[in-house]
Amino acid sequence: MAPPCQQIRRAMSNEKFIVYMVDDDKDDLEMLSEAFEESGRASEIKCFTSGTDLLDLMELRQIGIPDIIILDHYLSIKDESDMPGMIRSDKKYNNITLAVYSSAISPGTIEQLLRQGIDLCRQKASSQDELKLDVEAF
Repeated sequence: MAPPCQQIRRAMSNEKFIVYMVDDDKDDLEMLSEAFEESGRASEIKCFTSGTDLLDLMELRQIGIPDIIILDHYLSIKDESDMPGMIRSDKKYNNITLAVYSSAISPGTIEQLLRQGIDLCRQKASSQDELKLDVEAF
């Protein structure tokens, strides 16, 4: 992850980011990807319904390394349970910001996710205004 001062400079420069999202709910993927498109902050947006598919494609170099990966905390059981650990264990992914975006997330779960290498946890928005704030937070 980039140092905080570097992250602030990137945000102030209106730089565009490569964003990958993983959620087994296609409607949630669509809403969030549309919000990123409207914000003008993403140069590339890719959506996945499986974390293992995302990791496989990155390993095979069929897709690039993103600036941020946004994960739903409640992915299906077929997905690896420790995606943050798998990503954080590979040095070539050190600069990826990992975020969890979930419909319900307890403070205890947030603490655990932060210890596992997640950089940001957000509860899914319930309005367009909240969705815009979430995109800015990412």
